[in-house]
Amino acid sequence: MVDLIVQHEHLQAGLEDMCSRAGLPPLELPRAKSQFRPPNTTYRDLLTPTARKAIEKAFAAELEYHRYTW
Repeated sequence: MVDLIVQHEHLQAGLEDMCSRAGLPPLELPRAKSQFRPPNTTYRDLLTPTARKAIEKAFAAELEYHRYTW
């Protein structure tokens, strides 16, 4: 059962809240993929219009549910 959904852009804050609520010690997320994207870029800078449309089609329900917009 899921009782918490955390948006990716607030993942560290969500993890801190979850640890606090569960009585766990604080944890910090690793920056495991930071070397794959140039500094100061976002997904918007990397996706082509074709890739964006493919993502919108494949994940339409999730994007709508979480109110994500481009």
